[in-house]
Amino acid sequence: MKKYITLFLIIFYLPLFTSANDQIEVSSKINNVTVYTNSASVERSASVNVPQGKSVLVFKKLSHQIVTNTIQFQTKGVRVLSIDSEYDKVELRDNKAYSELKSKIDQLKEKVFEKETYLEILNKDLELLEANKTISSSNLNLSELKSALAFFHDKRLQVEKEKSTYQKEVIVLKLEIEKLNKELSMISRDHISHYNNVMVTIQSDKAKSIDYLLKYIVNQVGWTPTYDILATDINSPFNVVFKANIYQRSGVDWNDVSISISSGAPSERNRLPKLNPKYLDLVALQQNRMVQQSAKVYSAPSYKKSSQDNWGAVEVEEEEVEEEIATSLSWVLNQSSYQTQFTYQINQKYSIPNNTRKKAIELKTEKIDALYTYRAIPKQGCDVFLLGKVTNWGKYNFIAGDANVYFEDQFIGTTYLSSTQHKDTLEISLGKDESIIVNRERAYQMERKRSFGNKKRANRAWKITVKNNKSKDINIEILDQIPISVNDQIIVTPLEMSKGTYDKETGEVEWNFSLDAQKSKEIILQYEVEYPAKGYEPLDVN
Repeated sequence: MKKYITLFLIIFYLPLFTSANDQIEVSSKINNVTVYTNSASVERSASVNVPQGKSVLVFKKLSHQIVTNTIQFQTKGVRVLSIDSEYDKVELRDNKAYSELKSKIDQLKEKVFEKETYLEILNKDLELLEANKTISSSNLNLSELKSALAFFHDKRLQVEKEKSTYQKEVIVLKLEIEKLNKELSMISRDHISHYNNVMVTIQSDKAKSIDYLLKYIVNQVGWTPTYDILATDINSPFNVVFKANIYQRSGVDWNDVSISISSGAPSERNRLPKLNPKYLDLVALQQNRMVQQSAKVYSAPSYKKSSQDNWGAVEVEEEEVEEEIATSLSWVLNQSSYQTQFTYQINQKYSIPNNTRKKAIELKTEKIDALYTYRAIPKQGCDVFLLGKVTNWGKYNFIAGDANVYFEDQFIGTTYLSSTQHKDTLEISLGKDESIIVNRERAYQMERKRSFGNKKRANRAWKITVKNNKSKDINIEILDQIPISVNDQIIVTPLEMSKGTYDKETGEVEWNFSLDAQKSKEIILQYEVEYPAKGYEPLDVN
């Protein structure tokens, strides 16, 4: 009877033991990482021995930033039945470095307590000496009196010396405790409270060794582009060093891994946009103004600010508006700006620990042919800028980002490369050049004002002078503008533009010309404004 009971118990509990033994904890290492603009694809690969039948491969202490629905397990020769994940909570007290520091701090505090106890005893000794410092000379001869005074002197000196020594030791110990407490705070701040455990259930027809690839996407990782622009002179191509600044807060260190940099953003929604009907209606003028004043636009890359001068002309000025992004450390890629994504495979392996804010990796260096020219907008200021114009710039895979500019082996400053412009030519500012002088002044002698019937006509004239103090000839662009009328009663007519190119839509006037070394050139810009004689009086405008 006992045999049957024993056999029954063995048969009943056998599946439980088998199930427990079928869990295989797999040791894995990160081999490859593809860093996207706001996430990263992580790959772990190795070999593992699996038994016949069903078993569960357990990958412990993976990143808590894993996007669980992106986990993939790739292998051959076995069948993958399921992939699951769970959180594994980690207590701070289980952190080895934290525990060691805490123990060391406790030991130092015990030493401080011991030293401060000695100091209290020494202070009691001093109080006792003070209480008995009065010596009655009536019962002592001179020799005994001298001996008593010497005793009090020597004893007090000894106590003071010991007290000073202990005080210094306490100061040193407390400074060490303060230092260790800062290290403790950093460990506490960077502590990962939980990890992800991934369980892969597989079915194998026999016991074997399999090679596997575990792949998943993690958040809190990304990169931003920066550039070094190195120009030697205006007659040679310049070099552009492409760099990726990687940030990594996935919760797991990357040690000696192969890294690729991609312009994509797989964690963004991959949905095709569509247009919905937009309806237009009339509203009262006052109501429309109130709506405009209360509206706030955060997503537009720029807006147009209008100001009306005293002729009724409207001056339109472009101003940059910084887009408000919810995640301050995540660089967002405008996918509509690029037809394809690109990827850089870095030949060298890198180690990037968790909580890395910025790891600069050089991607490539391109020698780029450019057309150099100077540009000035004297209405806005007398500064003259050197521009490098790059044609067919799309083939270089520029992404919008900051650039450090070096010209003639000197650091000029920083600029911003905007790759979202829909032009064939990318303009790169290479800094100011103080050897070219531009001046804009009012030509009062050319202006006049007259009336006829119920109309008035007045004109404005400006003289722009360009002086090339360089030892070489230059090409230069000068930009100015003529006001644009938005009222049928106001007519603006260009009079003199010194062969400049006039854009009626924007009012912009552009002059492109070559200027010999040590030579000057004058430009005249003159326009006339016709407006109603009553109710309007023009004032000076720049």
